Amino acid sequence: PVDVGRALAYLREGDASDLCGSRASEAHKATKKALKACKGADGSRASVARELWLYLAARAGRRGSSTTCSSLSDAAAERDVAAALQDLEVVTLAAAAAGARACSRAKAPKTQKVDVGPMSRGDGDPMSESSSDSSDDEGDDVELRRRLVKCRSERAAALEALERVDGLVQGLLDRDDALLRRTCANAATDKVDRDVVARRAARNRDQDAKAAAERGAKEAQRALDDARAARREVQVTRDAWLTHRNRTRRRMLAGVARVTSSDEYAWDAPGAPRTLCVYDRRCRLHSTKPHCVEQARRAVAAAAVVEARARRCSNKLWVERTVHGSYLQRAASSLAYAHTRSYVGAVRQRCLDLATEATMIFGGEDEDTCGNRDTWGAAIAASAAVIQAVDAVLSGEARNALCAVRPPGHHAGASINSLGAPGNGYCLLNHAALGAKHAAHERGLKRVAVFDFDVHHGNGTEDILARTFDPRFMYLSLHATGEDVFPGSGRRARPDHPGVLNAPHRAEKVVTTEWVLEEALPRILNALDAFRPDLLILSSGFDAHKRDPVDLGRLDAADYGVLTRRLVDWAERKCCGRLVSVLEGGYGVDCGPGGEYVTSGRKEAFDTCLRAHVDELAGAFVEADVDEDADLRQEADAIRAADAAAAAAAANSVRAHRAAADAFFRDPPGEDEPSDDAPRLTASALSGLGRDGDQDRVDMLLDKE
Repeated sequence: PVDVGRALAYLREGDASDLCGSRASEAHKATKKALKACKGADGSRASVARELWLYLAARAGRRGSSTTCSSLSDAAAERDVAAALQDLEVVTLAAAAAGARACSRAKAPKTQKVDVGPMSRGDGDPMSESSSDSSDDEGDDVELRRRLVKCRSERAAALEALERVDGLVQGLLDRDDALLRRTCANAATDKVDRDVVARRAARNRDQDAKAAAERGAKEAQRALDDARAARREVQVTRDAWLTHRNRTRRRMLAGVARVTSSDEYAWDAPGAPRTLCVYDRRCRLHSTKPHCVEQARRAVAAAAVVEARARRCSNKLWVERTVHGSYLQRAASSLAYAHTRSYVGAVRQRCLDLATEATMIFGGEDEDTCGNRDTWGAAIAASAAVIQAVDAVLSGEARNALCAVRPPGHHAGASINSLGAPGNGYCLLNHAALGAKHAAHERGLKRVAVFDFDVHHGNGTEDILARTFDPRFMYLSLHATGEDVFPGSGRRARPDHPGVLNAPHRAEKVVTTEWVLEEALPRILNALDAFRPDLLILSSGFDAHKRDPVDLGRLDAADYGVLTRRLVDWAERKCCGRLVSVLEGGYGVDCGPGGEYVTSGRKEAFDTCLRAHVDELAGAFVEADVDEDADLRQEADAIRAADAAAAAAAANSVRAHRAAADAFFRDPPGEDEPSDDAPRLTASALSGLGRDGDQDRVDMLLDKE
């Protein structure tokens, strides 16, 4: 989807919405000047990753005129990096030019004039003027959309070139670092051996052997110091390249420039993509039994929080209220990446066989995993929302993304009862793991990390990502442990897998703020620094809140805000801000007498935590005097009204289908005298009857037809 509201992002703090056109025009002019300055710069090559060019020159100087196979391979790798860097500058300018052309068509929304009578109309015809204005606006909208699509294609090409350059540079630096690491190990071993020989010669009073050993130890120490200095140079070059990569990506995504006080151009200012929030109505149709804390009101509360924030901060948030149909098909065809075929087929058939009331899906001791006939559609829509969010973030359409979906998924493994869990814990499909697999297999990312901060261990995500020992994936989790804590896995801080890091709270007490922010989170961030993922996916669970019915934590909304802020800052520094958050747990939702979501002003756990999470993701903060409860109440009422209207339309459709089938059965058309007005047994009418399981009547109608 094309974010046609990106022109709002050109507004500055305190600007009114009618200044959108003028701000976009200023951005267009500044971008054209910046493009001319870039094209006319003589030292444009030095401005693109200056440290990397110096490193390549020093690397070629150290190699000299050697003709060995390794030297020729290094020379070829250096030429590839140099050519890719030059191509990157060309496509970056093309993407910026496309963004400049697109924002030049951005206009302020026109206010409608109020007609107060015929005396105020003058000589002209206001109807013809309004029709011409509307046709002009439609033409402008079509042209703006066309230019935005062109801008998106150019930006996708530039991002693809950036990924190619990043892969070449990272591969070259990784190879040099591995070689220097081996050199350090050999030099350290040589120094230790020389020291041993020197001590042995001293005991034997062999002065010549002692002097020779000491000279060898000094040479080994110099070699070790040189190798360590070279490794530090590699790390400095890597940090400089990551900084330049992030700056270049922001420049591509912004597409516009502004003039700074020193007559230079900053490309990472207005016009950057907004945070994408995705939810789908189908997720609210999935129902569970009354004793389950995972209820449909969670989806209503999440949608209300998202809509309230989007209404207050429209230049920060971008909401997709329905998953696109192509992503539904893609999610259904990609389930084999995460789950076995037998598991998918069994769960799908079981869900489709259920009635409208909530029923246990797996049976046995798993009484919590319930569903109805709409459960499978809700699970597929949730997985499709994650895939859509991953594509939007990787293509540059969104800065980061939040998927406010249900049912949750981090307990769903490749098959049922993963890692010895007693059940699936409300989960059917693992949305976070499927998004990671899609990013690696379909989008070609080399490293994807999934960080789960739900209070329960994500045994399903660990099972899916760790079972194949694929080095492209890493799973990290902080969670509570105990005798009665579901699912009972994740108790080992260091499992037998290099791509898994569990940070269990070993005490039999509740999870505290100090442990999460001061002990567990630094370990997680250090592991992410070592892994260097291209995309970070969050399994965001808010059930460690002090008022959550699970009662396993003592965190509050501010703590979740700090946690999200640190993760967003890390993603901005290390992986170009590419972060996708997937809703998992969090059940402190206030409800009315019928189980519906209501806002009571008691600052329930789920509402405040998700609000803080969204604020930190989007960098959107509303004024202190805003009545946030009134915003939530208004959006929740609108969502419930929309659901009621959709349910009424579906009921009317079923009644129409039944009426058509009853009319056909009661008075079928004669074989000799067919009537055009006679009722026909359509496929929709047949499907309407099939919902009630009246198979005998359906067979009779088919025979009669």
